[in-house]
Amino acid sequence: MSRDHDRRAYAPGPTSATGPFALGLMHGATGGWTVPMAALAVTAVGQLLVGLVLSGNRGAGATPAAKRASGT
Repeated sequence: MSRDHDRRAYAPGPTSATGPFALGLMHGATGGWTVPMAALAVTAVGQLLVGLVLSGNRGAGATPAAKRASGT
């Protein structure tokens, strides 16, 4: 892996500023916080669902060693 690749992988970049900027635009356009907070909640639920799907059937503390010890 190259040194440049390592820097790009951990650099925040322009995408880290889009969330606060988008929420500010929504607040300015609607004059309130209801729509921006609803958008934030929808995004959080989406991230939760993606995380659950990608994690598979692993619960907290379900390490491979614990599974082997329990025989499952």
